[in-house]
Amino acid sequence: MKTVGTKLDNSEYEIFDSCCNDVGLTKSEMLRDLIKNMITPEDEKDVKPRPTPTITPIVEEVPELENISFGKITGIRY
Repeated sequence: MKTVGTKLDNSEYEIFDSCCNDVGLTKSEMLRDLIKNMITPEDEKDVKPRPTPTITPIVEEVPELENISFGKITGIRY
């Protein structure tokens, strides 16, 4: 295997980073997929859709806080 790299200005990097996070891929995976898509003809592509991560919110009921006793500071000792 060989390594490929490039430099991006700050705005391009932020956009690329955001795209990678939105799709759920690392920067290396995203670059690898982009390069493979460029060099592989359309009729030879083995299309394997990547799963899109989903976030399931966890909702819990919070008990009412009725009988809370409050403390009082009466002094500070050194």
